[in-house]
Amino acid sequence: MWGSGVMKIDMLTKAVTPYNLSQLEITNNLIKTICFYDNTTLWIGTYGNGVQELDITTGKLKRKTICLDTLFKTDRQKFINQIIRDKKGNMWVASLRTVHKISTTSTQLILNFDNDKLSFFPGYVHTITEDNNGNIIIGTNRGVYVYSNQGELLTELSKTIPELNGTEILSLHCNANNQYWIATTNGLFVYNTDSKKYEIYFVDNYSKGNFYTARAVYQDTQGRIHWGTMNGFYSFYPNSLQQKHNISNILFSDLFISYQKQSPNTKNYDTHISQLTELELSYKQHIWGVSFDAICYNAPDAVEFAYKLEGFDKNWNTIGNKRDITFTNIPPGRYTLYVKAWINNQDEAKIIDIAVHITPPWWKTWWFKILLFIIISAALYGIYYIRIYTLKTQKEKLEAEVKRQTLSITEQKKHIEEQNVELQQANDTKNYLFSIVAHDLRNSFTSLHGFSELLHEDYDSIKEKDKRDYIALIKQSATVIYNLLENLLSWSRSQTRSIECNPEICQVHMLAEHVVELYKLSAQEKHINLRNDIPKHLYVYVDKEMIITAFRNICNNAIKFTPDNGSVVFSAQEYNEYTEVSICDTGLGISAEDLQSLFVIKPSTSYKRKKMQGSGLGLIVSKEFIEKNNGTILVTSEIDKGSEFIIRLPKNSTL
Repeated sequence: MWGSGVMKIDMLTKAVTPYNLSQLEITNNLIKTICFYDNTTLWIGTYGNGVQELDITTGKLKRKTICLDTLFKTDRQKFINQIIRDKKGNMWVASLRTVHKISTTSTQLILNFDNDKLSFFPGYVHTITEDNNGNIIIGTNRGVYVYSNQGELLTELSKTIPELNGTEILSLHCNANNQYWIATTNGLFVYNTDSKKYEIYFVDNYSKGNFYTARAVYQDTQGRIHWGTMNGFYSFYPNSLQQKHNISNILFSDLFISYQKQSPNTKNYDTHISQLTELELSYKQHIWGVSFDAICYNAPDAVEFAYKLEGFDKNWNTIGNKRDITFTNIPPGRYTLYVKAWINNQDEAKIIDIAVHITPPWWKTWWFKILLFIIISAALYGIYYIRIYTLKTQKEKLEAEVKRQTLSITEQKKHIEEQNVELQQANDTKNYLFSIVAHDLRNSFTSLHGFSELLHEDYDSIKEKDKRDYIALIKQSATVIYNLLENLLSWSRSQTRSIECNPEICQVHMLAEHVVELYKLSAQEKHINLRNDIPKHLYVYVDKEMIITAFRNICNNAIKFTPDNGSVVFSAQEYNEYTEVSICDTGLGISAEDLQSLFVIKPSTSYKRKKMQGSGLGLIVSKEFIEKNNGTILVTSEIDKGSEFIIRLPKNSTL
């Protein structure tokens, strides 16, 4: 008895024999546990004086053994909680912080919390027992440890039974059905060593906390287990124990925002939370919480809770008997809050849930993100477009510049080629002019010089008729020289663009008549019919001197290459915008080959001249003068039949 020593009760005679240890040189009678070492020796565990041996036949303390003298090395180890004797006769002593195995020959330290470094949570041994397999079960404030009889740790039941973590183990009992009965501050656990399963029982509405008395458990011969509690003895048969605690319902009871309880029927909270399917909160309400309750009429304190905010929590959070939870700084989004309640077995828990929508600030809303995405995309596209446009523009500029440079080079090349052609033509012209000077002028001057010298030396001896012939020949040579020099001068002026075109309204008949009068005598000498058939009512808008020169050159060639008794006729016909003048002869004609180069500075080889070769310069000058007056010239010809020069001249300045 605590403070009164040990009492021996004879169950047959009901006689009581007290053993007052204070009279046996023991400083106190604070006895916590006793255990028979053998039939005559009782081990007594005291609170502060370690283990004592009592000889129950004499009522005196035995001599302390060596192992007991050296066993308890610190004062804490002298506070004995429980002593048991295993099936092999070994004694197991549990002090506050240690467990020792004591045999007849040795002592073994099995569990030692005395040197525990976790000073903020020191380990304590509360109870110890032996199971049917001879294993030693140790109950501590850190769970249950199972050791073999040889002192080897087999398992920690807190790893199998999570509820034992941090739970005070007050009493342990092992029955014949391989069941561990574990009385804790969280209820009565029954663990089956074969199936590795467990159950939790509550024998009273308030059977948690310090409900069970430490090491107060006993199973009688009939199999009934007796438990000492703060409310007296509880006795039952293990197989008849049934769990009758039920949770009829679980519901949300209140809403808290910034730790303030929210009343229903307000603008922010118009319906009680138990009636809501979705709870909508603003991102500004960063501190919020809910309370809940489970309806259980027979064991309300045995109900445990856990919660999980799906979308934020990965696992369930067990909160024990606590009936409210608080959340802080939960990011905006959609969540589901689950709360479950159970008694003993979580697999049979009841679960409620409520959707939680925490609205984000406007800059985190989906429409703003879409708008921002569109703006950023548009900006990126704009940058990309500007970049592409810039590159395209630069490319176009480069291509234009390359094209311009290429065109410039092409034009320069063309210009150079044209200059080369012009130079070649100029060179050809030069050579041809030299040939004219060397041939035509030389011949004409030779003829002129010869006949004039003959007249000068033999004038008196020459007959009168021969004198006239010589003078006619001299005149003819002078005319040829004059016409040649006139054409050369006109052509050179046209080439240097120093000649100006001054068009005016001119009568076509008068232009042709001027030429006919000029070559009338030359035509009569060859008996050629030279006539002007152009009507007098026809007018053209031309430079008079240029057109007369053109008519003169064409008429001169026609007379020159027309045989005796031929004809050269001027005619004209009026059209809407131009007048067509025809100079037709019955001369030798021009070949098709010479027609192609008729107006090119190139000595003709097919013209058959009767008395002298022509230079062809007169036709070239004629063509240039006609074109300067916005006119055109065409030639048709047949060999030995004659040629026709068709000249079209504008009637007015609009052509």
